[in-house]
Amino acid sequence: MEKAIAASSAQSRVRSIVFVAIAIALTAACSMVTVPLGPIPFTLQNFAISFTVLALKPKEAVAAIAGYLLLGAIGLPVFAGFAGGFSKLLGPTGGFLWGYLIGGIIAVSILAAVRKTKGGKSIVAPKGTRWQQVLLSAGWEMMAMLVLICIIDACGCLQYMALYQVDFLAAFLVCAAPFLVVDICKAIAAIVCAQAVKAALPTK
Repeated sequence: MEKAIAASSAQSRVRSIVFVAIAIALTAACSMVTVPLGPIPFTLQNFAISFTVLALKPKEAVAAIAGYLLLGAIGLPVFAGFAGGFSKLLGPTGGFLWGYLIGGIIAVSILAAVRKTKGGKSIVAPKGTRWQQVLLSAGWEMMAMLVLICIIDACGCLQYMALYQVDFLAAFLVCAAPFLVVDICKAIAAIVCAQAVKAALPTK
């Protein structure tokens, strides 16, 4: 019995490590999709971060985001435009990178809170049809994604303000406003993809 428990625990750890590695690789790959739009480029990093937060367990998601930032900080070219190095975390777009971690922690905390079970039933999935449960779950996930987007953009704006000595409105117009609609679309796509992945994978 103890051997079976130990084997199951080992399999769970390996599974978590694999999922974290895949999430880091996905984020790095999405960062390579870069369209220059002034000082702040368009990338698919927000999609990857959102998907990571939604699809992985809270600790796995935070580990994946932190691991991605660490790899970039030590010089691996995993940031937008095949860039790397700690200087990128201190540059004009560095606030967004810090925002991924701060926002990710808060977003997974929100999702963990609403997914808690009471009496074996999730508080986000009361009695009802499967579609009602899916829509309710998606609603909570969208709320968490909006919080994530706001924190990422706020961190990006604050660092841009500090570097260029501009006010918040000027920073917002450069760093966040041009991307809001697209970021919401990325969040919706991440919700759909994450729900599909979770439905396809066995739960453990």
